Amino acid sequence: MILAAGRLVQVKDYPTMIRAFARLAARRPCRLIILGEGKMRSEIEGLVKKLNLTDRISLPGWVANPFSFMAHASLFVLSSIHEGLGNVLIEALACGCPCISTDCPFGPAEILNDGEFGSLVPVGDSAALAEEMDRVLELSPDRQRLQRRAADFSADRAVAAYEKLLCDLVPGKGTTEGRLEDGNRSVVRCGQLDNGCTADCPSIGTDDTGNGKPIRLSGVDGPGRGSTLPLNQMKGL
Repeated sequence: MILAAGRLVQVKDYPTMIRAFARLAARRPCRLIILGEGKMRSEIEGLVKKLNLTDRISLPGWVANPFSFMAHASLFVLSSIHEGLGNVLIEALACGCPCISTDCPFGPAEILNDGEFGSLVPVGDSAALAEEMDRVLELSPDRQRLQRRAADFSADRAVAAYEKLLCDLVPGKGTTEGRLEDGNRSVVRCGQLDNGCTADCPSIGTDDTGNGKPIRLSGVDGPGRGSTLPLNQMKGL
């Protein structure tokens, strides 16, 4: 069973996927399930009927738990023209499902590490997609390896990476020493500043990051208590 998931909209380019599947279905027995709902449903159903694939392609609509499908699928396919990141690829990898994606902006190449953890094909190329689907279905996937890759995009690792970036913007940067609580904000203690102060950098997700608002510099180990520094000026220090 081959799986796809996402809104039934133009940017997901399901026509290319369906035409690729038609080529594949002429070579081997297979099924395609497309999870999701959207304004292109009637157009997609019309193409499925035109290609005589109504007995091979199912569109069950939105489902509350796509992960049960991903865990049992032989292959997950993303045919998008572009993506914001492509979270659905991470979710499929987390279920140990092999993935193929178009090499679209932005996200799939990063998630699949330029083809190391899944295949990338040109956008809009149904022939190339069909060939790659046929090839990957012959392989024996290392599902645990795919799951480990998905863990690289966990919330904990993403927060840690953002915290490190914020600390690296401060001169005299050092290793992160641990998390502190500053009112309702979660902060991380960065390395020593040149003047002996330390910087308490708010974590991503608070109201005072990302748009030039102040990051508080606390004078724990020297002068500067109560001073502030706009985030967008930190690189110039």
